[in-house]
Amino acid sequence: MKEGRHSAFARHARFAAAIRAGCSALGLSLFARPGVYSNTVTAISATADTDHRALQQSLRERYGVVVGGGQMQLEGKVLRIGNMGAIGRKDILTALAALEMALRDSGLAPSPGAGVAAANALFAETEAAAPRVAVG
Repeated sequence: MKEGRHSAFARHARFAAAIRAGCSALGLSLFARPGVYSNTVTAISATADTDHRALQQSLRERYGVVVGGGQMQLEGKVLRIGNMGAIGRKDILTALAALEMALRDSGLAPSPGAGVAAANALFAETEAAAPRVAVG
């Protein structure tokens, strides 16, 4: 309530964009098409032969990061990362770093640090564009 709904919606959009940028930089495919992305959840997939259930389990058990799996026809084919709620920039960067490590554990080789770097670049871009408010 204190943040206000417009600010909360803008935060969700910024976090979603950072997650999409980070996942793309890790070589993951975004499930949604550009122009219809969700600001509440990002669905991603690795290669067709990737065991997404094992990846999800590795994220949770080895790295302490909880992501959702696919549902119905997408079960075992995608992971879903939440973009809203009680999360912050640090949570997003931590999730992307854990995702990179879990991908490496599964035999994929994303560029080291690429996901975190892409998300940080987006954060820097959006923060530079935000209006400054004088305090004091």
